[in-house]
Amino acid sequence: MMEYDVEPAPLASDDQLARVSTLAERQLEEEREIQRLEGMLKAAKTALSMTRERDLPEAMAAAQTADHTSLAGVRVKLAVEYRCGQLTSEKPDHHPRLAWLTDEGHGDVIKNTIVVRLPLEMEAVADELMALLRTHRLGNQLDVARARMVPWNTLAALARELTDAGADPPLDLLGVARVPLARVSTKEKI
Repeated sequence: MMEYDVEPAPLASDDQLARVSTLAERQLEEEREIQRLEGMLKAAKTALSMTRERDLPEAMAAAQTADHTSLAGVRVKLAVEYRCGQLTSEKPDHHPRLAWLTDEGHGDVIKNTIVVRLPLEMEAVADELMALLRTHRLGNQLDVARARMVPWNTLAALARELTDAGADPPLDLLGVARVPLARVSTKEKI
């Protein structure tokens, strides 16, 4: 491994210092180019999202079609995507959501988690605590948190399943958005 002196060499030549300056300027240019390209990528992703989630579904609705193939062989088909965040009992505004899931018989999607934070030197205690938790001799010294949670993908899948089965789950209450989405494909892979 090369070691780099923090201080410049006492007899650095003008050529060496010019090379350092040139490379520093090049690095700045490269960083700026990455920022520019990341901005362009973000703008392109936003434009794609608008076309996929708004413009194309609206155009298909106006044309009263859910499946269309262009003369060029580009197929577009409407789909629905369910989007949501993770539910957790640690957020008070999620409590009604979790209660609805339990009350409606979907409590099986709720996972109970218990988190115990221990310093590294207490690794043996961590193994014991899996069975003993609060009855352990060091139980009062532990930072224990318990939470109920539903992962976002589980909640989205449940919302889709219920809706597809003809149920009308309270998507707003659950924090689930039903987003129309245009899926475009061609015979050759892009």
